[in-house]
Amino acid sequence: MLDKILGKDIATYVKAHQGLIIVTIILTALSALLFVVPAYLLQPFIDEGMKKASDPVEW
Repeated sequence: MLDKILGKDIATYVKAHQGLIIVTIILTALSALLFVVPAYLLQPFIDEGMKKASDPVEW
């Protein structure tokens, strides 16, 4: 379909661009998972450390 509308030369660039967009979305989702999962796993340890500490928490 793209070949008929745009011609063979331009259609290859459009198809490559679509592939880049898909790869970008996948990498963005992976990045979000790698950011959220460690924070979720560390949360109980941070909460327990704050409960056991006698000093006020400084941010």
